[in-house]
Amino acid sequence: MTCAATTADLSPLGSWLPALERDGALRLLGRDAPTNGHAASVVGEPGTLRDQIVHARMRADGVDVRASVGRARTGELACLCTCHGFAHEPPCEHVAGLLLELADSPELRERLVRQAEQHAEGTETA
Repeated sequence: MTCAATTADLSPLGSWLPALERDGALRLLGRDAPTNGHAASVVGEPGTLRDQIVHARMRADGVDVRASVGRARTGELACLCTCHGFAHEPPCEHVAGLLLELADSPELRERLVRQAEQHAEGTETA
């Protein structure tokens, strides 16, 4: 599985996130991705960066990291994580956990898309 470069031309969240389901998340992650039952969990509330990226604090084995996911216009997963494993073989368990958490929660996806749209319109509240 390859991840799109972090400088990739990213799709707006509203173009892919509302329809994200578990099967689609697994396709984005690739067959070799660590998807063993949400080994990493979201800590707190994920947020959006511009209208293209979801970022969150993630926890696995008692260690907190920051993970981000988006989708390149080519359809590839665009992701980043601060864990050591990400540098060696992305996507890591934290990226997988975030993407699967998004796929499993329509309410979370709706909140994040709304937040991204507000940010894009310049109406985001602090």
